[in-house]
Amino acid sequence: MYTHQPATMIKFVVSANKKPCILNQNLKYNISHAGDWIMIAISNNEVGVDTEEVDQLFSYKEILVDNFSNDEINYIAHQNSAAGFFLLWTRKEALTKATAQGLDDNLKYIPCLNGDHEISNSLLSSSKNWRLTSFQPDADNIATVATAISNANIRYWDVDFEKLLPCFKQSVL
Repeated sequence: MYTHQPATMIKFVVSANKKPCILNQNLKYNISHAGDWIMIAISNNEVGVDTEEVDQLFSYKEILVDNFSNDEINYIAHQNSAAGFFLLWTRKEALTKATAQGLDDNLKYIPCLNGDHEISNSLLSSSKNWRLTSFQPDADNIATVATAISNANIRYWDVDFEKLLPCFKQSVL
């Protein structure tokens, strides 16, 4: 629908840092899945999305020092739950996916708390300003969309893919 091409004509290629993209299109997209959720973000600007199922049994405290700043660790400790960890994790991952940075040793230095942050261009390989929008698709999941700041609005659709599956099968045939 967004490419105005038949599905069989769409060509996927790999761009910077192995980020998938659509050949000869200005359209940007990103995908994430966890549990029963699949998140697909589509934009004319760079975009990243991450969703995580909140696992209350996950031993997140063991990885805090390597992946979060002291302020972020304090935030997670104040929340005293896995939900605080997964909220900040989805923010970091969505931002690194949007910038094609990927998860690396610099994850600790990529800020994800509310508010404005000064970030070195070399840290994210981007000089753009970014907006992180976090939400809960249901009581057990957290998601974040990272978008380059523009005047565009973010719109959400909850789609039942079981109902769409016959449409996809027909478009491929």
